[in-house]
Amino acid sequence: MTQEQVVARAEGIGNQVKDSFSGEGSDGVNTIVNVSYEYVDSASTADGDFFIDLVDKVIVNNYDQLSSEDKMSVDLASGKVDNISNTQVNRIQVVVKNTSTRESSLTGAHETGHAGGLGHANKPSENTPAVNQGIQNSEFGSRGNIMKAGAVGRNIVPAQRTEVINTIKKQQ
Repeated sequence: MTQEQVVARAEGIGNQVKDSFSGEGSDGVNTIVNVSYEYVDSASTADGDFFIDLVDKVIVNNYDQLSSEDKMSVDLASGKVDNISNTQVNRIQVVVKNTSTRESSLTGAHETGHAGGLGHANKPSENTPAVNQGIQNSEFGSRGNIMKAGAVGRNIVPAQRTEVINTIKKQQ
């Protein structure tokens, strides 16, 4: 990818994160998300950074030791976050090979949600009771939720927004 293409993908991810995560939380507090980024050579990235890798394929440690089913899941993945619920030091991988800017933007926002502590919207065991209740009570349920596993939507519900804010507050 050229640097211009990388910038376009980064801007797309940042804009999608702002669009998906800004809004009112379940506590009535309105949140406005701002995203800033800088282009760095991966060789110069220091420990303690939160960064997004644009990759051709998701990279997993100990791939050779995974079961064939887990390997298939990794091979089909469009993104990955290294540490769920870690908003301070983390790496998100977004597959850009054979994907549009829009697809990578949605994937990047989805993985940012995982970094903020959110599970998949259509997998109740991955979420807190408050988040599950919020998803069930929403007009679109998990269907249009950006945190849905598989086909990604564009929105989160107020309970998810509050969950991310609480995760960030705990880690600051």
